[in-house]
Amino acid sequence: MLKIAIVGRPNVGKSTLFNRLTKNHLSITSDIPGTTRDFKEYDASIADIEFTLTDLAGYDFNSKDDLVLKINKTITKCIENSDLIIMMFDALNGITSEDQMFSKLIKKNNKPTILLGNKSEKKNLNLLVTEGWALGFGQPIPFSSLHGKGIEELYERIKASFINLKKGYEKIQKEKLININSPIKIAFVGKPNTGKSTIVNRILGYDRMITGSKSGTTHDSIELDFIWKEKEYKLIDTGGMRKKSKVTDDLEFKIVGSSLKSIKYANIVILMIDATRQLNKQDLSIARWIIEEGRALILCLSKWDIISNKQETFNNVVHRIKRSLPEMRQTQIVKSSGLLGLGIDELMNLSGNLYSKWNERIQTSILNSWFQKVIEIHPPPLRKGKRIKLQYISQIKSRPPTFIIFSNIPESLPDSYIRYIISKLRENFNFFGIPIRIITRKKKNPYLH
Repeated sequence: MLKIAIVGRPNVGKSTLFNRLTKNHLSITSDIPGTTRDFKEYDASIADIEFTLTDLAGYDFNSKDDLVLKINKTITKCIENSDLIIMMFDALNGITSEDQMFSKLIKKNNKPTILLGNKSEKKNLNLLVTEGWALGFGQPIPFSSLHGKGIEELYERIKASFINLKKGYEKIQKEKLININSPIKIAFVGKPNTGKSTIVNRILGYDRMITGSKSGTTHDSIELDFIWKEKEYKLIDTGGMRKKSKVTDDLEFKIVGSSLKSIKYANIVILMIDATRQLNKQDLSIARWIIEEGRALILCLSKWDIISNKQETFNNVVHRIKRSLPEMRQTQIVKSSGLLGLGIDELMNLSGNLYSKWNERIQTSILNSWFQKVIEIHPPPLRKGKRIKLQYISQIKSRPPTFIIFSNIPESLPDSYIRYIISKLRENFNFFGIPIRIITRKKKNPYLH
């Protein structure tokens, strides 16, 4: 059922509206500010729309009293858990600084909000109600909790929100169902003769793929169903990807094309690197392609059993990645041997973990709480003497995690600062090996036409 919270500063008429919509005198009402201290939840309805309604205490920004601070914390938590917010302000007094502060609190949680200018029984108060535009929640409704004025428009707004929220909820549930039921697709890619087919055979436990010392044994991409720890996987063995300049005949062109298509199709891509040879430009080019396609990436150093100077080899790989692929400098690296079965468990366990992170969505309130701290530590630079303001951040999709940042002048935000935000996201939310995308947008002013 849709969860709606009634919020606002003290004594704006929240409990009166709660009693009207629940059709019970469940909340004590009074002219004394702060009458409501705890919150009440009750089933409510307007016409054919049923929902759970929460009556909250008034948020007090000025008091340092322990009880008030606890009440404020409870209000914030209830806002986070609600689907829709009804914010009320007193039309007799117009918009106050407390109303403005409260609107910022709601925006941090990125919740759809309906604004009511309460106590507007008299027609001459409609002008004061329009001041509510300044809070950024769209057109405020002239309202009277006591007399029921504006209840029809409130119904229409709730109904519209209910339809949008229902569509969004059904979409998320559908995505979750697809993610739960679909096998995790893992593609093994790399240059010719890096041990892709050998490692796939070792994972399967039998020689399904034809292997040999001669490079280019595998031509087409082969998909294989596999179950690991009761979870379904689809392993994709691909042909070797040589440098573009060395792809001369039609067959090789098709092999590379098939491998690139497999990267797009996969969820996790394991880039096989021959540990007996130095990490080169072709390895890095394939890695960049995987990142650009938004796939989770694991680097697998194959033939590790025949490496004599193991620590030096590993350090050289890490150094080259940090220098040439700084955005993926903490990409997961697994040492493997298809011949001995080294690294198989680690590869599969890591693939499952990365798949979960690749699909992860971060709660907006948690995200913005983190975002404000990051900005305080390292604010955006000045642009031609003007301060770049970052209002809030929201995750708009997963697979890969994609975030949108709203700013007053987004076009002036330097790429270096966006890279800073990405690195902090990766560190704080453990997105190592996961591509992260950032979109910047200018926040629209809803009352300017």
